[in-house]
Amino acid sequence: MQNFFIAIAVIFIMLIALYFTSRKRMIGRMKYLNGILNDKHAPDLFLKEIDKSIEKQRKALYKSTLNILKAKGLIWKGDWEGCVKLLNTVSPGDILNEFNSVMWHYNMIFALLNSDRKDEAFKLISDNLEFLNKNAAGPNKFISNPVKKIFALKDYYDNKQMKSEEGFNELNELQTDDFSKAINYYYLGKIDLFYGNEASADEKFQMASQLGVSSYLPELIKSESQGSVGHE
Repeated sequence: MQNFFIAIAVIFIMLIALYFTSRKRMIGRMKYLNGILNDKHAPDLFLKEIDKSIEKQRKALYKSTLNILKAKGLIWKGDWEGCVKLLNTVSPGDILNEFNSVMWHYNMIFALLNSDRKDEAFKLISDNLEFLNKNAAGPNKFISNPVKKIFALKDYYDNKQMKSEEGFNELNELQTDDFSKAINYYYLGKIDLFYGNEASADEKFQMASQLGVSSYLPELIKSESQGSVGHE
């Protein structure tokens, strides 16, 4: 009987060791993948590498975490349909933690708003307002900043330019990665255009293009600029 309990204890210790080893490996992989986007600004390489990780991953919680992160790469590419489709495959029960839940909502809302599905985005915000308000006021900036951006985006698409401008200006002080700031500058430029401040808008669009150089933003800004010239 004593040997039986010893065997159980050994198995238990091995399982704990395997859990922490797996978790440590996953954290390292996530750090590597985030670095490809945030430091190297290489969305194509990022999508190639993360697909390898998703294919190998067998744990539902970790696979969902990778899919939520992959959605960020699809946003870099401006693949709104692909982003929405991917996020719809993520089961709420397989979302690992509060941060991943916030990022699921942010990525989905951002993609919906950019694919002319404002009503769906607004409904998602309305249905989860208590959850979003709670996290917007939280101490963890990696959780609160994406929620604050959701609200700034909602104000912009709800034609509340002044409130949206305040939100994006605040985010420019809080967010440090280039792509986040590029998005902020893009919307601030759009707000400047609304007020007729074309010179200021051009400066902000230039900043957005520089900071988001490998993203969808430079091509979007170029096409919108050409469109506005054509309608003068």
